[in-house]
This record gives sequence, C-alpha cells and structure tokens, in this order.
Amino acid sequence: QALLALEASEQRFRGTMETLFDAVFILETAHDGTDGSTELQFEYVNPAGARLIGATPDAIIGRRYHDLFPDSTTGAVRRYLEAMATGQPLQFDVPWGETGSLRGSFEIHALPLDERRLVVVAHDVTGRLQAQQEARSSERQFRMMADHAGDVVIALRQGVIEWAAPSVERLMGWTVDEVVGRASLDFVHPDDAPMVEAVGWHPAAATKIRCRAAQRDGGWRWVDLVGRVAGPDGEPEHPLVLTVIDAQAEVDARDALQRAEEERQRLQQHVEESVRLESLSQLAGGVAH
Repeated sequence: QALLALEASEQRFRGTMETLFDAVFILETAHDGTDGSTELQFEYVNPAGARLIGATPDAIIGRRYHDLFPDSTTGAVRRYLEAMATGQPLQFDVPWGETGSLRGSFEIHALPLDERRLVVVAHDVTGRLQAQQEARSSERQFRMMADHAGDVVIALRQGVIEWAAPSVERLMGWTVDEVVGRASLDFVHPDDAPMVEAVGWHPAAATKIRCRAAQRDGGWRWVDLVGRVAGPDGEPEHPLVLTVIDAQAEVDARDALQRAEEERQRLQQHVEESVRLESLSQLAGGVAH
C-alpha cells in the first residue's frame, strides 16, 4: 500500500510538472573533485525546463549547473546554497538576454527542500517586461509630443483635470500645478459653461466646440476644445482627453472682417445717399430752369 501510494504521488507530481508552462528544476549539492568546492547538479527537470535549455531531460539530469548556465553560475549558486543553509525561500530576477539557448528574462523562485536540495521555478517574464518597456516608451513619446506641442493637451476624469501639458502656461498663463486637481469648468467663461457641460463626448469620434477660457491675468481667450474619451465606452473611469487650440487670432480676424464689412456697407450707403442727393439737385435745377 505504501509503494502504491508513493507511485500514485509520483505520478501526480510528474503529471503536474509536465503540464506546467514554467521551467522547474530540482538541484542537489555535489562536491567538485578538483578543489573540494560545493557545486550544484540537476536532479530533475520538467519538459518546460528542458525546452528552455534546449536539450532533453536525460541530457540535463546529472549535469553540473555551471555547465548549462556558465554566465550566471557564481551569483546564482551562492544564492541557492545560502537558501538551502537557511531554509528560506528566495526570489530574484534574471535578465538572461540571449545567452546560448536562453532568450528573455525570467523571474526565479527557489524553495529549499532540505540542506542538499531545492526546487527552482523559472517564470518567463519577457512578454511582460517588453510590454512594460513599450508602455514606458509610448508614454515618453506622448509626453515629449505633448510637452512640445503648440496646443495644450489636458486629461479629465469626471470633470477634474488630472494631467496637463506644460504648454498650458504658454497659452493661458497657468502653471501645471495650478490647474491639476481643479474642475475644468473653473476655466470656462460662465456664459459658455452650460454649453460645455452639455456636450456628449464620445470614444468613437472627436467632438469640437468653441468657448472662452480663463487666462491667469483675468482675461478671456477664445479656444477650440477637441475632445475624445480615451476608452471603448463612455464609462466614467475612462479619461477625457482634450486638445485646447488657440482660436483667438481666428476670432479677431473674423471680427475684423465683420467690422470691415460693416464699414464697407456704411460707406456704400453714404455713396448711394450722395448720388441720390446729387440726382435730386440736378432734377431741381432742371425744373427751375
């Protein structure tokens, strides 16, 4: 019964190990015959570990650790031996890069079984690290573009400004610290606030409106707000990204054209009135004659 129970336990262990995606090794101490130093050799490796190393399990079991991982032998062996001596599990990251058959970065978990053996689990975190690196790179590019853009980019969540590009100071006079954490409507002209508040911002397409924004010196500047929800739906947890475009010059030019057109019409009316009076004068002269 004991042998049957042991066999069933071993089958469960092997079945579990063989289905894991993580590489699992069991290392045991071995004395180096040349200088008497303590080495580690492989007692067990699961199929994922064999694929990681690029050899069959039979070709790995019984091999010394430094034969398969020459670049990380000193530090890793010292850590493993200390863990077996103290009985404390340890965790560390190994950025192996492209060394031999190993490619990527791994998160190592080591659990001592006794004073001579320990289990090492290598979890491949290459994809996660690459995604994090790409996210950081994308964020740096976004911040660089936002910081150097002529227009102002701000991010809102439930009407509160969470982030603003430094260009807000160049356009409006406000510093980033002065606008972050405040309600966006604090910077909108009271007459325009109901219109801005009623806008339905969408993730599918950008919406554009024109309003007056508060300058730090107390004045008002006409701006175009181009906004889009940064998410797949309109849930409040997704931020609203607004691009604030200076429209004051366009408004001033439009007003100037309107004034010029009004002046042209006034002069035209004056000329027409003069012509009419001249015609009446000629008619009166003819009648008198």
